[in-house]
Amino acid sequence: MAKNNKFYLDKKDGRKREILIYEDHPLVTRRDFLSAGLMSFTAAAVAPSLLLSRNVFACEALTAGQGGSAMPAFIQLNLAGGGMLAANLVPRDEGGAIIENRNLMGLGRGALNMTGDFGNGNLFFQGSTLFSGLQSTADATTLANTNIIGIVARSRDDSNTNRFDISGLATAANLKGNQLPNLSVSDYRQMPAYINPPKELTVSSYQDVEGALGVQGPLGRLAKEKLRAAVELIKNLSSDQSNRVIASNSDSVKASVPCATESNLTLIDQDAPPTDPRAEAALQGIWGIAANTNPRDRSVVFSTLVFNALKKYTGPVRLQMGGYDYHNKTRTTGDTRDGEAGAMVGQILQTAAALNQPVFLYLSTDGSCRSAESDTPDSPWVSDRGQAGLTIIFVYNPNGRTTLTSPFAADANKKILAHQVGLLTAGQAADQNYVPGWNDERAALAVFLNYLKFAERTGAGINPMSIYSDVMSQATAGNPFGDEATIMEKIIRIA
Repeated sequence: MAKNNKFYLDKKDGRKREILIYEDHPLVTRRDFLSAGLMSFTAAAVAPSLLLSRNVFACEALTAGQGGSAMPAFIQLNLAGGGMLAANLVPRDEGGAIIENRNLMGLGRGALNMTGDFGNGNLFFQGSTLFSGLQSTADATTLANTNIIGIVARSRDDSNTNRFDISGLATAANLKGNQLPNLSVSDYRQMPAYINPPKELTVSSYQDVEGALGVQGPLGRLAKEKLRAAVELIKNLSSDQSNRVIASNSDSVKASVPCATESNLTLIDQDAPPTDPRAEAALQGIWGIAANTNPRDRSVVFSTLVFNALKKYTGPVRLQMGGYDYHNKTRTTGDTRDGEAGAMVGQILQTAAALNQPVFLYLSTDGSCRSAESDTPDSPWVSDRGQAGLTIIFVYNPNGRTTLTSPFAADANKKILAHQVGLLTAGQAADQNYVPGWNDERAALAVFLNYLKFAERTGAGINPMSIYSDVMSQATAGNPFGDEATIMEKIIRIA
């Protein structure tokens, strides 16, 4: 309700006009601003949602996850282009054996030398540069507390239509930060599985995170008491008045105005959390950074997202590395890229170890590669071949490796290992009949179910299947697996 009891004379046309005064928004005059010590900033103070932050996330960041989440950090690292992960972590058949003929997978034929015992036997091809890269940045103690699970599923090559992104599912399971919205690098290249993620803060520099939490613009130069006085005065403006002053057609700006002043009052009273990994001595050596490293350097950007996820300042984090469409008739480029991916995985795991925090790391890629037909495990990559698709989960628990279980432990004829979901056929392809309609999106859902089980094991105080049911009730497709315990048993590996 507005009281239309004040008028003024418009000098331009001599007409008498009403001043609308809202009952819950007392009139703010120039004298009020002057008395608050804001003479130099009167014009600037009417746009708090823009001046207190360089982006429109200030409001969301402070309200999305008050108190933080008990859920463990979730990080997805996508390799854009279709890396041949199955030539690193070698998938098994229904009997738990490595198939005899792998001449299209760059792994030759016959016996294969293996390495990398993660509690389930040697999992990696001995020539795997992903594994050697992992060893180069994560120490033996960290790897001893890490589990690995391979998800075998076909995916579309060189495509951003694979539904591997589960940040929306993780957010719906209440993984939310207490300071920041979800964080992502730009041009992330996977489609969401079942539930769209909320709008994330895209980070191309540490300054993007700093700007989301700090007070920017002219008001940022005020003393805290005067800044609070300014925002208290701004609070008296109606959202209608604020929108007229901002004079913007931007939906995101209009959406940020109603709660901006309330959230900015909270922001003013809080000290900014330590979000900069360059200031953390324990992380400088892991990431090769220093206090003065360029804030746009990839190591700074990636370590910023990882650090804030592990500190629970943000929810799910999305990282991406390019250059994985590497079928250039050599093995050299692919080996180099796989080694870089392994090193990045190791840096993330080692950061979790340094901070004594659990982390669930999901390594995805869009498609896979075909090698020249060869009986030796060194043939070059010559084309795409998404039939041999693989994604990998890395699970770090500072309290020791999480227990993994085989779905067929009681059946002597089926020896699927605990480290694998899905099957590789004798035709060197992911088995599409592993469960009904097995595809990229359902494989992503298998990752999510294992994340929920990991959250339970690391003390999040949740019932995984109850949370799963609640989350999937929000998905337009509902629960694609129904309530069949045998199917869930095939998908969940974390005990």
